[in-house]
Amino acid sequence: GRAGEGKGSFKLSYYNEYKSYLRTMFSRVSGQRFTLRMLDPNEYYFDDYIVDYFPLGPQSPNTIKGTIKICSKSVVFVPETITSPIIKISQKYVTTICNHELSDLKSLKNNKIDGDIVEITTSSHALIKDPHSPFQQIREPTTFHFSLLYVSHDKVIPFLQQLNRASSLHSSEHTTMIAMIAHHRRSLYPFKTMFFDDLYEREQGNVVVEMIQPLVKIPGRMVISQTRLYFQPFNNAFSIADVLKWKLDSVREVIRRSYLLLEVGLEMFMNDDKNYFFVFDSEDDRN
Repeated sequence: GRAGEGKGSFKLSYYNEYKSYLRTMFSRVSGQRFTLRMLDPNEYYFDDYIVDYFPLGPQSPNTIKGTIKICSKSVVFVPETITSPIIKISQKYVTTICNHELSDLKSLKNNKIDGDIVEITTSSHALIKDPHSPFQQIREPTTFHFSLLYVSHDKVIPFLQQLNRASSLHSSEHTTMIAMIAHHRRSLYPFKTMFFDDLYEREQGNVVVEMIQPLVKIPGRMVISQTRLYFQPFNNAFSIADVLKWKLDSVREVIRRSYLLLEVGLEMFMNDDKNYFFVFDSEDDRN
């Protein structure tokens, strides 16, 4: 009995790792079209999931595979095919978010559905054909149907509904609630020893930071070992790697900086003439 349980737990662990691998690889492909500059100022990018999208228009294809990016103020669908536009659904325009059984959706009966159906109804949404071009705003009631792959709707829909409730709050209250949600989700992204380049590396320091780029803030975790510095984002902001890493001897100079009038910034200058700016939760964390 125990041997059987061990095999079962091993298979489940292998299956979960495989799902994580598929999500990462798919996100890297779709991430080439998605950029954080598509989001509103100070918007937080939380997570993404592989989905099948079911357009209800008569001229639309049966399904479009892609990913949905769950953000603090919007849901962004990034199709796999470059001919289909990116769809940005702002939470402030969303009226309902729910899940449905296949029997409830007669219009989708002829489609092959592999996962749970998420229904999002909104009074307005934007189409993005090119990140460098103006968005096309569609101001009419629209219902979107997404089939979640590799994840249950029980994990996704309550989170979407929570963000939708937050969108109705005043600006200061919304900022506070999103900060609390982000702080709670930090525990979902522990730094794994598999990220170390060297088998003999050991963690010497671990702190939560934000990487600051033009118009973009990327939350993550900074980890220092004996020989390297690592930055692990809390989302798939980087499509090329799970973590960024630098050898400590490649850092030419480190300068303490202020950020928003607070002494919480740190700028690193590298030997290859690149520089990186990080913001810490407090001055003590930085020092």
